[in-house]
Amino acid sequence: MKRIHLLLVIDSLRKGGAEKQFVQLTNSLDRKKFKVSVCLTTDKGVLLEDLEKNNLHTFHSFTKKKPRDIFSLAFQLKKLITELKPDIVHTWLPYSNLLHALALGSRSYRTITGVRVSPKMYQGKGWKKQLIKKWTFDWPNQKSNLILANSRNVLNELKAQSYLLEKLAYVGNGIDQKELQKRAQVKSTCPWEKNKSELILLSAGRLEKQKGFTYLLEAMTKLPHKLYLVGEGSQRPLLEAQIKQNKLENHVHLLGFRSDLAFLIDQADIFILPSLYEGMPNVIMEAMVLKKTIIATAVDGTEELIENDKEGILVPPMNPEALALAIKELAQDSEKRKELGEKAQEKIARFDVKFICQEYERVYQETFAVR
Repeated sequence: MKRIHLLLVIDSLRKGGAEKQFVQLTNSLDRKKFKVSVCLTTDKGVLLEDLEKNNLHTFHSFTKKKPRDIFSLAFQLKKLITELKPDIVHTWLPYSNLLHALALGSRSYRTITGVRVSPKMYQGKGWKKQLIKKWTFDWPNQKSNLILANSRNVLNELKAQSYLLEKLAYVGNGIDQKELQKRAQVKSTCPWEKNKSELILLSAGRLEKQKGFTYLLEAMTKLPHKLYLVGEGSQRPLLEAQIKQNKLENHVHLLGFRSDLAFLIDQADIFILPSLYEGMPNVIMEAMVLKKTIIATAVDGTEELIENDKEGILVPPMNPEALALAIKELAQDSEKRKELGEKAQEKIARFDVKFICQEYERVYQETFAVR
């Protein structure tokens, strides 16, 4: 039986949820069924060290220096596809989706575009938003054979809009639970002292508007607890100013990037994710595996993972008062925290990487079969 040649394309392997999923899948695919090539279209990134390159058919990396490089990068991608002659090209993120759409000519292979965030992120009356949606979302999807969503909520939103219905498919995110639990047990430097009388709150993510950290910091003005925030991004100066303005220096600590996030999640009491929108958040999945009490906003893929008051507490996005109230209530109920954590760990078992990898392999085989 012929091995299917996959070319998996992503912008880079910088630290991020989609990038983690990309590396996890690439390393897990059955090499008896698939010949796997990888292309990074803009940069390399820290997760490259986790990619098992010796298990790849070929590996390629381009470098984006300026915005206008988009056309030369598309040409490089087109040239690479011509040389490799893959059976399927699967692009994972909007920029790579666009590059591939630009690179497409007549083709003898099948194409898959990844949709990993809600279409609501493109909402707005401004012409810039509509232009971005047209070129990085609509146009690549129209030229693709299959549109693969990583969240049922995202899939349902597209279906509700009657958006290219014949092309839509779904495979959720997966997580290597055994590997995560091992990482959580690796001793590291904890930024707080473990004290049974003190509740430790933890949040993590890119310091960008999407993650809603300004609302979490506003909630902290109503609380006596300590919050530790892991991540870097363009909003760091804004968050630092907000901390100073509200005199939260003794309560809110920005930790920057940490390679020991699993350890920190395991040591914290409550994990909080106040996002405005999400695909299917990896960090929530990690907190579930580690049996943590979770408070998150009721958005997109988060709702697929957590049912309110069952595996965690969900609150409306952009609502500091609701966040503060949820934290106050859970702070006073240790039994509730334990119950939520246990149910979260029980539910996440169905998202183990081995099951998700099997789903991807099924999609690739079905896509190849209809050539």
